Amino acid sequence: MACIVFVEFTVKEQAVDQVNDLMASQDGLPTTRSQKGCLSVEVLAEMDNSNHFVLIEKWESKDDQLAYLKFREEEGPEGALAQLMPLLDGEPKFIFWNLDSVY
Repeated sequence: MACIVFVEFTVKEQAVDQVNDLMASQDGLPTTRSQKGCLSVEVLAEMDNSNHFVLIEKWESKDDQLAYLKFREEEGPEGALAQLMPLLDGEPKFIFWNLDSVY
């Protein structure tokens, strides 16, 4: 069953441009989109609060998304996740949803 993941995070105000550049870089969302099971990733930036983001990720399974997170953690200090975390104002929030095509 497909899995939708909402990843909500707030970026430190002075770091919004850095985060946008990181997501657009080859090591950012293009790498995410190339991972096994990744069907899509969309980026939402709040209109009235430009440092508040939500990623909407669609994966073939929750296991695929969790394997992807493990891959990002194993990239080490030079990886995109390690570069992103100090730019955030707090921890990102992950919400996993089943995508049920019955309805």
